[in-house]
Amino acid sequence: MTQPIVDFVEHWIVEHVNAQPYVTGIQDARPKELADQCMVDAVAAGIPKAEIDKTRPWLEERMASAINAAADAEVDRLASKDRS
Repeated sequence: MTQPIVDFVEHWIVEHVNAQPYVTGIQDARPKELADQCMVDAVAAGIPKAEIDKTRPWLEERMASAINAAADAEVDRLASKDRS
């Protein structure tokens, strides 16, 4: 996987993944849906589809991780707010 792809994905996550419930397992469709959209956007940005296709398993795992990280951040934000 090339650094431009990693950079694109990480930037895409910042722009598109927000706080939502935790990923519940392999039957949770959200990581796949986000990976699909990220792939479409990457191709539109000029990254060759063949390059993106090679990252598919990593991409879905990265999206699941990003969803859970956003959920953690929201829990922390709300807990901090309650302590104020």
